Order: sequence, then C-alpha cells, then structure tokens
Amino acid sequence: MTACGGDGGHDRATGDMPRLGSLSLQRLEVAQTHLLPDGVRVWAPPTPANASESLHLVGAREALALVQLSAVNAEQPVLEGLIDGRSLGTVPLRPPSQLPATEAGGPAYATDLHSALLPAAWLKPGLSLRAKAANYSAGEARAVEVGADMPFTVRVLPFYLFGADETNSGRPLSVTGAPPADAIAEMFAKWPVARLDAVNHPARLVQWPSLVIEPRKDASGQPRAAYVARSTGDYQDGFAGLAGVLGVLGALRGANGDGPLPVQYYAPLLALDRAGHYQGAGGGLGGGSNGAGDEHYTGIFIHEQGHAFGLPHVGDAYDDGRYPYAWGSLNGSTWGYDAHRKELLAPFVPSTAASYASCKSHAFGGKPRTLDEVGRCVKQDPMQSGAGDQAAGYRYATFSDYSTAVMQRYFEGRTTLDSHGKHLPDGRLVADPAFASGYKQWDTIDKRWVEASTTTASGGLYGLDRGLPWQRDRPVHAIVVTISNAGTAGATQIYPPLSFTGNLLRGIDPTVAEDRASIVPDTSVNPWYCRNGGCDFTLRLTYADGSVRHRLLQGGFRPFNQARGTPSAASLDPLDRASFRLFAVQVPGEQGLTRIELLETPMAWEGLPAVPRVLAERSL
Repeated sequence: MTACGGDGGHDRATGDMPRLGSLSLQRLEVAQTHLLPDGVRVWAPPTPANASESLHLVGAREALALVQLSAVNAEQPVLEGLIDGRSLGTVPLRPPSQLPATEAGGPAYATDLHSALLPAAWLKPGLSLRAKAANYSAGEARAVEVGADMPFTVRVLPFYLFGADETNSGRPLSVTGAPPADAIAEMFAKWPVARLDAVNHPARLVQWPSLVIEPRKDASGQPRAAYVARSTGDYQDGFAGLAGVLGVLGALRGANGDGPLPVQYYAPLLALDRAGHYQGAGGGLGGGSNGAGDEHYTGIFIHEQGHAFGLPHVGDAYDDGRYPYAWGSLNGSTWGYDAHRKELLAPFVPSTAASYASCKSHAFGGKPRTLDEVGRCVKQDPMQSGAGDQAAGYRYATFSDYSTAVMQRYFEGRTTLDSHGKHLPDGRLVADPAFASGYKQWDTIDKRWVEASTTTASGGLYGLDRGLPWQRDRPVHAIVVTISNAGTAGATQIYPPLSFTGNLLRGIDPTVAEDRASIVPDTSVNPWYCRNGGCDFTLRLTYADGSVRHRLLQGGFRPFNQARGTPSAASLDPLDRASFRLFAVQVPGEQGLTRIELLETPMAWEGLPAVPRVLAERSL
C-alpha cells in the first residue's frame, strides 16, 4: 500500500473512464484497536468517571478502514484522505474478498466491505475520508474522530528479594528486565497509543535482602502490624510481597518525576523461601500507574497494567453499573483489531483458545459465561478472567472497546471549562521542547496540544513544579525509607540505595533559611507544602568526599490540613496503616554515599534541632 499524491481536493475520477455519478461511503468503520463507526464510539453515564466515555482514533498511528460503497461496480476504487479540504492522497480499496482475516480462521466480519490501510501521517484531528473510482467521482467526505498522538513508556524494574539473584532464580535480567519483542508488539496492538517503549528501568534491578510489609490483614483477615520479611515464608498473606513492592515502585516513579507523565512502572517479583528456593510471584497487584507480578509478561502482566490505567475488575463494575457488558464480558463490544498481525478479533471465543473446549461450563464470580445470540461463548475482558480466551499464538485476551476507552482517558484526560471559559486539560503531560515550558498537554475540546504549566500548584500540597523533574538525565541515588510511627520493630529503616542515571526533583533543604521560609504554613510561597501530614523528617546524606546534604521528606503523621496538628491515635496504632509511611527521593549521584541518616525534625520550617534524633541509618 502506498499513498499517492493528491489532486488538490478536486473530485476528478481516477483514469479516463466515463463517470457514472459520485461514489459515497454508506458505511465507514476505522480500526486501530477496535472497529469504530466513523472512528468513535461513545457511552453515556453511568461510567467510572460518571461522565460520557468515548473511544476514538489515536493520532499518528496507522488505521484500518472498512467501507461499504454505494456502487458495486466501482472500478479501481480508492479512499482519499482530507484535512481542511486539502487532499492527503489516496490509498487503494481492496475488494471484500481481501478483508482482513478473523483470528483462528473464524468467520469473516463481513462480505460486502472494502478495506484500506490509512497511513499514520493521515491520522490527525480534522481528518475526513471519501471514496472515488475510475468510473465514479468523489462522494461526500465523512469526518472521523482523531485524538492525541500519545507516546507511552513502560519501565520495568525487577525485584530480586531475600537472596534471589539472576543465577539462583534461574531468571536472568535478559528475561525479566523487559517484555520480549512479540509481547511489546501485542501490547501496542491492544493499547490506544501512538508509540510504545517498554524498557528496563535505568536502575536495572532491585536486589534487597528484606522487604518491610506495611500494616495489613493476614490470610485469616486479622489486622497485623508492620513487619520485616526476609523470605517468602515470612509473608502473612498471599499478596504481602506484591503489596510491599508496589508501594516502593510507586514511590520510585514519583521520585523520578514520572508521576504526571504517560509512564507506567512494572515490577516482576522474584524471591526465595526460607530454604533458599525460588518462589514465583503467585499473582499480581496493580493501580496508580504501577503494576507488580510475575516475569512471564502474559495474563498477569496485562491485567495488572490494566489496573495501572485505572481499570477495575469489570465484572464487579458491571454489577455497580460502571461497565456496559454483562459481567465483564465483551457482549456488545465492537470487534477488535490486531494491527501487528492484521487480523480482526471477534468478541466470541475462538476455536484455538485454551478455554474454548469447556467455555460453556465456565462461571465468573458465580455468573455463567455469557453466550451470544447463536450460542457461542463470548470472551471475557482481561480485567475479569479473560486470560485463556485469546486465540493460540496470542499472549493477551481482547480488551473491550469500553475498557480501551478508559485507557484512552488515562492519557488524554477530559478538558473542562472554568467559570471564565478557560480550558482546563487534565491529561498526561508530554515532554516537548517545542513548547516554552518544555511540556504539552492534550486539549480534548479543541483537539490539539497546548502548553502545560509546570508552576507549582495547590500551594505545594502535592510537591513542587507539579512533580516534574528539575534536572534530567544525571547520576542519581534513589533512597527509599519506611517509618513506623508506632515504633514497630524493624519497620523504620533505609533500604540499600539504587544508583543510576535519572532525574532530580526540586526539594527542600531545611538547613537553608530560604528553603525553610518557602514552606511556612499558610504564609509562604508554598503555604500548603506541609499540610499533608507535616514536615517532620529529614534525610542527612554524607558523601564520599565528606560533603553533607539534607533533604526534607514531604509528609508524615499529622492530620491532613494541619501542619502543626497532633498526630491522631490511629497514627500510633501499630495495626493501622495510618501509622506507616514510605518515602522515596532521588539525590545527586556524582559522588558515592557513605552514610544515610533519617532524622526526626519536627516542623522543619522552624529549623532543625541542634542534635536531631536519628531514627534510622545506613552505612555504605
């Protein structure tokens, strides 16, 4: 397929044959992840966001167009792309006999649709399509909805715990550190993005002898205090290790300035039991742009990253009126499309799927498998037991169109208007030096990139500079600490630091008067900086050259909105999660560290104690 030069928007027919009239598009569906009428599908509330949800085309990504022509005798039909009346060129329309195949040799989607691949360069807001042929002039153009050309990065950071390493686990970094190429290709096919980078985190891996588990319920449902796990045998419930890793992962993501960006983290968990034998993750957890699970990059991975996008278990969501298809199924979803294999994905279970033979006997959460109108098993979404419903050769089950729409909202957000009519985008920020601030954000109303502010918002309540990097791509040490305000043994500690090339966020040095003055509650330039738990803990860092730095930790155990308030009783209860905090910061790494100390520095804007109490320390 090649895109030909345009004809300036005129409707001159191809070739010299007599024209029989105009050739119209009686039906138009365009696919990147799903077949969408005119490139868009919309759902009305109730939805997870309690607002209209929509799935539309991604900018700068190749798309498949399926069209029904008004004439069956069109000779050499082509599809022309236009933006603002300007022709982008034409692509040939393949006859219905060459419609992309259905996965696993399944029944054809249609028998009367022509098809064409639309070049990625065509996919921009304002795109419209029209058909013409050697014997027909161009008909009326039909607009298709195109959104952001969104990039997406997944950083993978394997956790080798309790003595596990690349050798004794039998799982080297070459296997765990990033998904294989075929997995990345299928991830891209499933996710509504223009570009995907799935790469090993620059820290390569985490190798720690222990993991602090926050207060949580044990396997019997009883509340337990925080504890230090030194093997998988120490876990008091099946998800303890995954929960501990997920908390660290989220803190590291924020510490690198990735929080506002289209960047997710994933951690394969590899650990040893008390006998020194390797134990797999046994499941997964995800949420808040992070996921943790196994190293196979199959069903667990795609499910947990679904949670990272904000997707719920969609069967439960259906019961709550927040998912449109019967108990987490694809019954009502449009057909999917795999852009890598150039195959259409039916909403029913294909004959080569692992689940096919017994699919009619399956139940999910006590609900029987949904059957379509001809008695075929309907697929389940990957967010509700869908693993195994994919055709042989595929790693991942098919997301519903609705789940994919939620993913798209994760990236683009939803622009609102303030009382003065000003546009307020709330999607992911994308680094772009073409914008004065260095960042852009998608405006879903105007359908264009606009400059994103990097100015500290909400009085510093959620950090400085919107959580974006102050300095990029320089040597850093990432330091992760845990604090038990209840004094639980071993729970206040400092993990071995990670050293790599990363980003530095602007922080507060409480030994510097100017920094202290900038965070005084209610009266300073960042008046709310200490309102989310206080400003009561500081890291003291000693470097190999003898120099010393201080870094204030934002947050603590005081009540929300009370920077000077007295910590609540819950924050002193060892069984309550309110008594536990985890922090991560990144500090300059040109010099090696020799000592890290966690200091108690109450209301640090008033200055540090002459001799601060050392809560934990680590010598290196």
